[in-house]
Amino acid sequence: MHRYNITFQYLSPADKVLDIACGNGFGSYILSKKTKELVIGGDISAETIDYCSKQYTSEKNLQFKVIDGTNMPFENNHFDCITSFETIEHTTKYKEMIQEFYRILKDGGIAIVSTPNIKVNSPTGIVLNPFHTQE
Repeated sequence: MHRYNITFQYLSPADKVLDIACGNGFGSYILSKKTKELVIGGDISAETIDYCSKQYTSEKNLQFKVIDGTNMPFENNHFDCITSFETIEHTTKYKEMIQEFYRILKDGGIAIVSTPNIKVNSPTGIVLNPFHTQE
């Protein structure tokens, strides 16, 4: 919730939002309560998106889509805000992902990204989490 609370400080009711790597969809759902515009929760897992689509049916401005963060199906300058929490450490293509954020983010828009701190998660300098490609 801490990360979403930070996001709320930058979000206006007129902002179109992408929540990439949305996981169980709860974050996308609460973002949809803070804006009147479209919020898209995206994840690479079709199973995850199927779950989210069934779980959160009440919000008319909320959609869930299967999306690869390194090749997103949106026009340039499409979103006012992009969130991606605890995601980029799971891909070796994190630079491509950040480039996609930049491409689809409107001028003056904001991307809010979080990732584990290697000094905390892997203090020896060796990444311990088998699902992380780097930290």
